[in-house]
Amino acid sequence: MYLQVNGKRVGCVAVQVDRERNVARYQTSVAHPSDAFSKERARLIAGDRLLAGRHVSEVPVANTATAFHITSAIMNDLFTSKTTPARARKAAREWLDANPVV
Repeated sequence: MYLQVNGKRVGCVAVQVDRERNVARYQTSVAHPSDAFSKERARLIAGDRLLAGRHVSEVPVANTATAFHITSAIMNDLFTSKTTPARARKAAREWLDANPVV
């Protein structure tokens, strides 16, 4: 999925869901503000980081969680993380504000 700030793509999140362990693993790539965003490059970087397995984040998800609930858990984790780049935190906050969990 792509991270957006004010409707402009700024990054990508690669996600892998493990239903047996009830976790979603994810890794991100975020473009520098002075760089042009490339969907292909962002997807490749996030995916490679996830497959490399270093510094991968995990969030708990229910075995029956929908894509919406998994995305919500990831966005919440991105927003609250102290190590997440500011642009990714802002994108996560915008997503959470636009998609409240009912």
